[in-house]
Amino acid sequence: MKEYWVLHFDGASKTKSSGADLVLKSPNGFMIEYAFKLDFPNTNNEAEYEALIEGLGLARAVRAKNLKVCRDSRLVVAQVNGEFEAQDDTMVKYLRVVKGILTQFDERYEEHVPR
Repeated sequence: MKEYWVLHFDGASKTKSSGADLVLKSPNGFMIEYAFKLDFPNTNNEAEYEALIEGLGLARAVRAKNLKVCRDSRLVVAQVNGEFEAQDDTMVKYLRVVKGILTQFDERYEEHVPR
């Protein structure tokens, strides 16, 4: 049976500040929690992608081979899964980066997790 690392991420854009947080859990239950501030103007979807990219980078840094990505943002998960098409140029660029990183894992899947 394959063991998966599990990544939960959340990004949020607010008027005064934006940020993201993520939790990466190993197959044996070890958890890494990480939060960071985004110091550039962004939308909620951009903040979501920033959180996802950072989380994928963390998963690569710990040499995760199999990854399950969970998020309550239906849009980002659906774009990554190919269910929705990215329309905006910025979203297309983010999606391209994410898909490139995802190819570096042996197995991975994305899951929409309702709030």
